[in-house]
Amino acid sequence: MKKIIVFGAILASTFGFSQDKTTTTTTTTVTESKPKKPTKYFGKNEFKINALYFVLGAAELQYERILNDESSAGVRTFVAFTDDEAFEYQRFHLDGYYRFFFGEKPAAGFFIEGLASYNTYQDVTYNYNSQFGSSTTIKDVNGFGLGIQVGSKFITRNGIIFEINGGIGRNILSSYEDVSRIFGRFAISAGYRF
Repeated sequence: MKKIIVFGAILASTFGFSQDKTTTTTTTTVTESKPKKPTKYFGKNEFKINALYFVLGAAELQYERILNDESSAGVRTFVAFTDDEAFEYQRFHLDGYYRFFFGEKPAAGFFIEGLASYNTYQDVTYNYNSQFGSSTTIKDVNGFGLGIQVGSKFITRNGIIFEINGGIGRNILSSYEDVSRIFGRFAISAGYRF
């Protein structure tokens, strides 16, 4: 019986020491980030007015459709309602355009624009004759031209838009001999995206 007790004690001690009682702990790191302000997802339509032309005596209205985060297409129309020097010969234009944006916000930031323009203007010719004096000939001209613009568009969280841009173009078709008339346009516009 002694042998059984000794054998049991040896077996119990061996079994007890052979067990490795190591425990592993897994730590999980939770990083708390500040909740982002909810971003308002605006619609894909914009309506703008060129405040610069309005102050100078003309109306230029613009509608723009957002195609994706990097591009848009639109149409704008211009009508001069004064014979002031700023629009002495420019009377009307209807432009279609496509824009490509380089900003971080959807369809905002720096952009490049290609445009096609139907325009009406007055061609003025000054004739000087030493015998009869000078005379002026004014002809109404219709033209079609292509151009390029650069600018930047800023948008608030509420969808209010501020835009500044400028560009140049050239008529490639005309109802008068002055086919190669160069035209420029500038805008300081305000509007709303909805």
